[in-house]
Amino acid sequence: MACPGGCIGGGGQPVPTNSEIRAKRAAALYKIDENLPIRTAHNNPVVQKIYKKYFKGDEELIEKIFHSKFKAVEKAGYYEI
Repeated sequence: MACPGGCIGGGGQPVPTNSEIRAKRAAALYKIDENLPIRTAHNNPVVQKIYKKYFKGDEELIEKIFHSKFKAVEKAGYYEI
């Protein structure tokens, strides 16, 4: 991710004043996540229903429309807050 600390410390999130605060925020978010009944989009029954109903299970089309591809890039100007 382009944000320091990924989305946990990225845009739209409270600005952490140091790495310890960012680590505590990450731990809290991971704790919340581990207790959720649905943790991934592809396991969401609503998403599965949409895939079947509107895309007729066409995996190639679903992949093309809904999935992103990422590539590693060198981070320039990274700094520790």
